Amino acid sequence: MAQFFVEHFDLVKSNKEKEEVLHLYFEEWNIPLQEHSSGILTSKGFPKEVTIQDFPFRDKTVYLHVIRRRWIDKHTSKVV
Repeated sequence: MAQFFVEHFDLVKSNKEKEEVLHLYFEEWNIPLQEHSSGILTSKGFPKEVTIQDFPFRDKTVYLHVIRRRWIDKHTSKVV
C-alpha cells in the first residue's frame, strides 16, 4: 500500500495534533491509473476525503487523509 501512495499521490500537508497523533494529507496526481489508459479520461474534481487510521510508528496514531480524483470517461460519460 505504501508503494501505491508513493507512485500516485503527493503529500500536501502534515501536522501533529499531539505528540502521539500525526495527520498526513495525500492528494492523487492528475494522471489516470494505467488500467484505465485505454479511454480518454478527464479529471472532474474530487469526491469526499477518506480518512484511514493507521499505527505505523511506535505508540503513535497516524491518520491518512486521502483525496482521490473523480475521472470521467469522455466516450461513455461514466465515472471511473
